[in-house]
Amino acid sequence: MDINEEPPKRKIHLPICLEFPTFQIKLENRMKHILEVLPNGLIICNVKITNPLPDKNETVECAALIDTGSQITAICKSIYNKFSIDLSKEEKISILTLNGMESEAPYYPFKMNVPHNNWCSSFTRAVIKDFTDREKYEAIIGIDILRNFILHYDGIQGTAILYS
Repeated sequence: MDINEEPPKRKIHLPICLEFPTFQIKLENRMKHILEVLPNGLIICNVKITNPLPDKNETVECAALIDTGSQITAICKSIYNKFSIDLSKEEKISILTLNGMESEAPYYPFKMNVPHNNWCSSFTRAVIKDFTDREKYEAIIGIDILRNFILHYDGIQGTAILYS
C-alpha cells in the first residue's frame, strides 16, 4: 500500500441489541408549543396551575422547568400558598432521588394546564418544594405529566417544541 493511498473503508456492524428501529411519528397533525430554552440549556414552559377544589376558582400562571429526569411534578410552596388549601392534609409518595435512594415526600392534588393556553390539562399530584431561590421557574414538570406529550429538544439549535 502506497503512503498516499487511502486505507480501505470498513463497515461497522452493530450488534442487534444496539440497532435502533427507525420510526416516524407524524407531528403535523398535532398541536405544538414552542418552549423557551435558556442559555444553559434548561427548557421552560409557561403553565397555569388551578386549585383542584371544585368550589374554588383560583388560578396562578407561572414558568415551569421541563425535567425529564424527575418522576413527579413539583410546585413551589409560594405558588401553592396562594390557594386556600390545607397543606396539613398530606399524603406521602415514594420517589427515587437523584442518587438512587428511595425517599418519601408529601404530595398534594392540583390541576395544571400545559402550556398555559389550555390545550392540555392534567389533574395529578405534586410535591411541594421551596425553590424560591430559582429566578426562572416556580414549578417543575416531571415525567408524570410529560408522558402525555412528545418533546423535541435540539440542543445544537437551542430549540424545544412540545407536541400534544
